[in-house]
Amino acid sequence: MNNTTKSKWPIMQVIACAAIMFGTMGLIANSTSIFTAQVVAEYGFTTTQSQMFFSIQNFVMVFLIPVAQIIGNKLNYRLCISVAVFLASLGLILLSVWKTPGTFYISAILYGISYSFVCYLLLSIVIVNWYKVNTGTVMGIASAFTGIGGAIWSTVAGQLCANVGLSKAALIMGIISLVISLPFAVFVIRKHPSDVNQLPVGHDKVQTAAAGQKKPAVYGFTLKEAVRSPIFWIAAVGCFFVYYACQFQTIFTTYAKVGLGISTQISALMSSMIMIGLIVGKILLGFLNDRFGTKVLYIYSMIAGAIALILFYTASTDSSVQLYVGAFLFGSFFALMAIGTPQLTRFAFGSRDYEKIMSWLMTVGLLANASASLLNGIIADAIGYQVAILLGLVLAVIGIILTLIAISLGKKKWSKEMAAANVK
Repeated sequence: MNNTTKSKWPIMQVIACAAIMFGTMGLIANSTSIFTAQVVAEYGFTTTQSQMFFSIQNFVMVFLIPVAQIIGNKLNYRLCISVAVFLASLGLILLSVWKTPGTFYISAILYGISYSFVCYLLLSIVIVNWYKVNTGTVMGIASAFTGIGGAIWSTVAGQLCANVGLSKAALIMGIISLVISLPFAVFVIRKHPSDVNQLPVGHDKVQTAAAGQKKPAVYGFTLKEAVRSPIFWIAAVGCFFVYYACQFQTIFTTYAKVGLGISTQISALMSSMIMIGLIVGKILLGFLNDRFGTKVLYIYSMIAGAIALILFYTASTDSSVQLYVGAFLFGSFFALMAIGTPQLTRFAFGSRDYEKIMSWLMTVGLLANASASLLNGIIADAIGYQVAILLGLVLAVIGIILTLIAISLGKKKWSKEMAAANVK
């Protein structure tokens, strides 16, 4: 196989992943909260009905992610990602014709199918396969384009909804998404370097230099061993709580618009601030992981998330600057779902069944996302948004503490193997 030193394939994978994150996750996923807030104002949906969109989307992902991994392994991975990108854009385009909750949720199903591949089985597999060094930093850079897209497209969505209405806004943005993402999915993405006769970046640094010396063995739990270990259940509960708290992002625009009485344009700008925070957060979390370790990554996210939720809780109609700051800080906490879970899996469970164990932890997280969307909507309608914010704050802190415990137990168990494999 060819060395990747002079090859363009590794950087092409980063560019392709970044483009898909920008055009699909950044544009579609991160503008969805603008559209769900708009259906409350334009079509008279309740907050619970609008948040049910996210619950349905995430429940689809709960059931599909394990299957998606099997499909991605059995079929052409590039084809799977391409179809997933198309389905997300189709779901957004169809929002231009839906007028009732029942039809509205069809797009949620399409989103759930798409995101099972794009959101959770793209970066965490493609980047990890192509980059054996500086993995966290590279993943953070590519993933940051979700936030870049979100920062741009949330504002665009807000302006379009205010000026031309939900239907035309959804149609315009759905077509833009398709044009940006689909070419990279069809022509560029490759799951493994070996697919194009390449070696991963940094392969020489994780292999033993001495001739004839054995390559460090693959280490860690199998999936069956993991689920029998208390480490898995500590990590799973931690993921559930963290993902639950992160899901406040989906109701933030509705909170600002309906709960605080702020305009659509300003609410969209606040959503963009979360995305700007997400950009900075993903790059920063990747850097913290590579420089100081995964524990520091989680501790920083806990502090940023706690401050953000406190600022949300104490906000009022006249405290837009406070909301901007809170939204920016929340971005770093929100980034934890994309950057933290792969690193948690790597350190707590090893590399042997990395993809399988990570997919199950993400499935647990998605159950939390689905539950949070529905419960946050019910709580907001029944007793107010502040109670939902307090619940998120408590769960965020407890979840990250449990995650840190799981990482410590994993590092203790696999310390010798990790040292042999040059994992830091």
